[in-house]
Amino acid sequence: MNVRDVYQDAIRYEEPFMAHYIHCLLSDGKINLDDDASQIFRAEIDQEKFRQAYEKNILGVNKVKIYSLKLNKNQFAFIFAETKQDAMMFFRSKFNRDPVNCYEYDIDFGLLRGKEYVTFRSLRKEHDKFPALAFVYERSLAYGI
Repeated sequence: MNVRDVYQDAIRYEEPFMAHYIHCLLSDGKINLDDDASQIFRAEIDQEKFRQAYEKNILGVNKVKIYSLKLNKNQFAFIFAETKQDAMMFFRSKFNRDPVNCYEYDIDFGLLRGKEYVTFRSLRKEHDKFPALAFVYERSLAYGI
């Protein structure tokens, strides 16, 4: 695996720490994209430059997660947010009540939307601002009928 692969994965899988770390090393010429990935941890980084880049999020990498918040016995709101607290605050503002519970889902969890198989990661691309409501799911009561 080379630096390019790790850098692309860090951006694709929204790992801001690693993405900014590699970015700083690349911009200082300490490593290049074709180097073996082990060079990432062998190179000496400018700590102050990295801290500023990471805090300012110059790459715009945000770790947005998906949360399931229970409305009632059979309804669940799926909300994209950076933290559980953000998801709960968004839920309260949207539905004017507290959720019954709140659980984080795997962003790569797959589901059917109509006849199309999608993941939460692909659905997230449909939103520009977060937190955001992905959808409200209503569980069917007709089990085994």
